[in-house]
Amino acid sequence: MMDMKPKKIINDIYLVERLKKILFFQIAVSLPTLLLLLILLFTLQKDIPILVLVPVYILGGAVIAAPVLFTPYLLYVLIKEKHYGWITFFFFMVVLPYIVILIIFFDYILLSAWLLVPILLFYFYCYLLKYSINEWLLKYYAHEQLEEQKIESAKRRKEEEEFW
Repeated sequence: MMDMKPKKIINDIYLVERLKKILFFQIAVSLPTLLLLLILLFTLQKDIPILVLVPVYILGGAVIAAPVLFTPYLLYVLIKEKHYGWITFFFFMVVLPYIVILIIFFDYILLSAWLLVPILLFYFYCYLLKYSINEWLLKYYAHEQLEEQKIESAKRRKEEEEFW
């Protein structure tokens, strides 16, 4: 009879741990900045001093550029870990709305405000993925602990057999 290997929970723990840290940072820093940018975008900007607007727009540009820079690493880790469902979910939640918005709102004035929708969806996707990664890591560490307990139990049995 063929011996079947159990499926590995995580292939590269270092990549997954790093992805978790990056997702935490992106959510903790980017979402408040993006919300501040949206508030300033939809309020009257005449009353806000220019010294406040410039740093907010610079941070906003970084928050908007982060998904473009981070997506290749995100997809690399998901492919390496063979979580193809999350890749499909990314396509339907982030890429497809972006393409639809580009097709519908080709006018630049409307496009600038509507492009924030896929960015908000990207950060929501990162939020969901972060909690899923926490579950992957919990399963991985529980599995590792179980394996250690099995090894310890086997050692104790062997020592007891040798003693008697």
